[in-house]
Amino acid sequence: MPIFSTKSTEQRLTDTAAYIDQRNPQAGSKVFQWGINATTHEMSRIGEKMHIGKSGTANDRRYRRAIIMMRAGVMRHEIRKVVSEVSAINSGQLQTRFSQILLQCAAYVPPPIPSALDVMASEKNSKVELEQARRLQPLIQGITNNRKNLPHEIYAPYHDDQDGATYHTVTYIRKHLTADMYKREISHGNSLSSLNGGGELFIVGHGHLGRGIGSHNGKLGATELAIQLRADGLDRNPGQPIVIYLFSCWGATHTRRMWGGFGKREPYARRFARALVEQGFRNHKVVGFAGSVISESLTQDYIHKPGVTNTGNISLGKDGMYNIYEVRNGNFNRTHGEDWTTKAKPNNNSFKFWKGWSTLTVRKRGGG
Repeated sequence: MPIFSTKSTEQRLTDTAAYIDQRNPQAGSKVFQWGINATTHEMSRIGEKMHIGKSGTANDRRYRRAIIMMRAGVMRHEIRKVVSEVSAINSGQLQTRFSQILLQCAAYVPPPIPSALDVMASEKNSKVELEQARRLQPLIQGITNNRKNLPHEIYAPYHDDQDGATYHTVTYIRKHLTADMYKREISHGNSLSSLNGGGELFIVGHGHLGRGIGSHNGKLGATELAIQLRADGLDRNPGQPIVIYLFSCWGATHTRRMWGGFGKREPYARRFARALVEQGFRNHKVVGFAGSVISESLTQDYIHKPGVTNTGNISLGKDGMYNIYEVRNGNFNRTHGEDWTTKAKPNNNSFKFWKGWSTLTVRKRGGG
């Protein structure tokens, strides 16, 4: 079928889509719609993971491939997590699990984008897709009005008044995303009880290339941050979701473990969502951005050299440049976004990028 045109995976994708459609046409239509909109890179990545060898019966393999396609394609769950969980399903449970996912896929409606992202995307200088701009223009006044009574807190794990990047980001959040232009940021030891029942938490700090959120003086890893939020009284089971925005660099990006080192870290936002589950949080959304963050700007090509820094800014609200994770009922899954990864080109005269010219780029993981 032409919508599944990646040569190496075309037959696997086409056969699996047809298998789903035969068993539930509503789920099949969602799969085909995904195929129309998905990039070649995304289909190739998911199709490759659907190659599961010869283990089990032919029907078992069909079930596993179909579950992977519906979850990773239609529902946007991260492919590596999906494959791990599908591989763990024993043969006796496969048919039941397939039937459950089939019904979920048939009824699936993408969850709404948190409204702060729409506000950011509506800024005059935002470089958003025309489709997103048209969607927002007639709605933005209503979105702004609905946000006026929404509880908000700005949280800086390591507050530093002398840090210009953090200062400008907090100022932007106050001015555009909260109802109180004089709202002060808080840190560890201050209560977050104002968010009991739901609201928005803006966490601001440097991303330390995925290692943690904080200042130049200290940082918190994903588990440390989740433990600290619990200690500060963040509602673990609110009636309405608490949306947590990670205003820090590289939050949605696989990053190098060290400059020039081997392997990469999982995105901080993903690790943080997992840590929230481990700490007993049950109705939260985590938003992480793919690139270098300052105020409302996002840079996916970060150039560091004399006189040139942070070129190519775009809006943080631009569709596709952020990932959203849902933390619900003892589990977490991505519900919006893509797999991003960093590439680095250091100065030939120095392996330390902060001592010379360097380029950090954010690209789709695995190619594209």
